[in-house]
Amino acid sequence: KAADIAKALGIDVSRPLVTQVSRFDFWKDPWGVIDAYRFAKRSHPDLQLALLGLSQANDDPEGEQVLRSVAEHAESDLPATNDEIVNALQTHSRVLVQKSTREGFGLTVSEGMWKGKPMIGGNVGGIRLQIVDGESGYLVDNAEQAGQRITQLLADAELCAEIGRNARDRVRQRFLIPRLLNDYLMAAQQARSAARYNLAFFGNLPFYRKQWRRCGFRAEVTAMQEAWKSGNRRAAAACVSEHMVDQVCVFGPPSQCREQLAAFHEAGAAMPVLAVSPVNEDRLVATRKALDLLAPG
Repeated sequence: KAADIAKALGIDVSRPLVTQVSRFDFWKDPWGVIDAYRFAKRSHPDLQLALLGLSQANDDPEGEQVLRSVAEHAESDLPATNDEIVNALQTHSRVLVQKSTREGFGLTVSEGMWKGKPMIGGNVGGIRLQIVDGESGYLVDNAEQAGQRITQLLADAELCAEIGRNARDRVRQRFLIPRLLNDYLMAAQQARSAARYNLAFFGNLPFYRKQWRRCGFRAEVTAMQEAWKSGNRRAAAACVSEHMVDQVCVFGPPSQCREQLAAFHEAGAAMPVLAVSPVNEDRLVATRKALDLLAPG
């Protein structure tokens, strides 16, 4: 189907194709992509180039002006696109380019890498975090470097395939939702473990034992007391129930923490005092961050 869509756009599917997917914006440097294509075409005269993107977004009033300028620089018409065309040309392309001069996290970079395509990206911003130069793609500083990398990849099918495989693995390991979800679950598990350890410490203090008994955690307090008789804080931490962690501690994303603090306030805790327990972070840095994120108003 990708080949059929490419054919419908006038692309010769028997010849190599290089594609950049991005809106027509000064920071995406479509002129540089065209120059890189022209550089590579000297060694690969059958090379084709596709530029796909929105001509204007709501926050991009210069889009139409940029589109006209790029069309003049390319000396050809630029067709309108949709998601199906974007997906098809990314799939059909031999090499993908995102030659941005400024960029946050380049979604089209990860999209192309996930399709197993070698990606050539501008050596800026978030693209540097997405592409490992020379391993899962290439970072370039100008059109000539981009053209050289295109030429290199088109001349070496094994290198092209290896970079593409590495690119897909990079996305799988770093940028897919399951991996991010696993990170969140691991962080939550570490936070709960730190909470138990700290509650065990306070459980050795008479004032807190008294308060927690009054709040319904008599069994946990008694078990912690027994563990503390041998000076075993780890054993005392194991006596802290999941329910006690949920009821006494504040943890999770900032929005969840604010909801928990609001619940404490509604229950009568007019001035909560937080003891920040960082996970893999400096305590002072974590405390300042918590104050900034959780301050009322």
